Amino acid sequence: MAPAPRSHAKRLRSHKIQKPNNKRQKTKPNKLPSVDNKALCQPSSTPATLSEFSLFPKLPLELRLMILELALCQPRVLRLWTIYRAYPVVLSDPDIIPPMFHVNYESRDRAKKIYETVTQAVWTHPTKSSYAVNPAADILCLAGRLDITCFKELVKDYPVMSTLKHLAFRDHVRPYDQAVGPDNGVELPRDCFPNLDQITIIKDIWRLEGDDHLPQSERNHISRWILCLRKIWREKHDRELPAKITIMDHKSSLTSAHTVFHELKPDFCYVKQLQEIASLYPKYC
Repeated sequence: MAPAPRSHAKRLRSHKIQKPNNKRQKTKPNKLPSVDNKALCQPSSTPATLSEFSLFPKLPLELRLMILELALCQPRVLRLWTIYRAYPVVLSDPDIIPPMFHVNYESRDRAKKIYETVTQAVWTHPTKSSYAVNPAADILCLAGRLDITCFKELVKDYPVMSTLKHLAFRDHVRPYDQAVGPDNGVELPRDCFPNLDQITIIKDIWRLEGDDHLPQSERNHISRWILCLRKIWREKHDRELPAKITIMDHKSSLTSAHTVFHELKPDFCYVKQLQEIASLYPKYC
């Protein structure tokens, strides 16, 4: 075998075999950006309120109709003021005509199927000749004298009023007070509103807790009124009163999502229930 060239042998001798280095090289960690602790403690800015949803017309028809129906079924309060032996007078509210009637063709067509129009003869607002009623959602709030003759004429002229599901009495109406008349107080819901799901008494609830004569008397009057209403309802309709009877504080709103409706259970003493409910409310100065 021929010897290797001189230059090649010299290169081999000069080559040093490097031993593997098992020691890991220390790498300097990357510096994180500095964080302002004061900025973290401060509350985040309030997000901007969405004032316009331009993609609504692009939604499928089924979704649009579902959204419109939910918007149309929001409860409103219809206030009736009655003059003794006179036709009921409707106090016009700012939203007496729902805004959904004026959005577009779809919303107006849907609103016509849900709402029913009632002619309005109001001396306080003569420019408004009609208003819309949604029997399934609207709340009829009575704010005047309970003259059953007036309401019978109203229901006769506008049968849709008798299909309302929720009837409310303002505190000063006091259907349970003998001064108003016990017959009108119980015959009114029995004869004029047979489809009720809820009857609400609006009152200063905290006043029912005291030990003086007036709160105890009012608790007794409310209790007797409920018992009498259930009795005459059973006699005429041959069935139990389907509507639940509730009481709410007068400082709350009938249509607010935070309003608490305290239901009065028929299986318990109404007087004790009213006193327990009143104990939950602080006394207003």
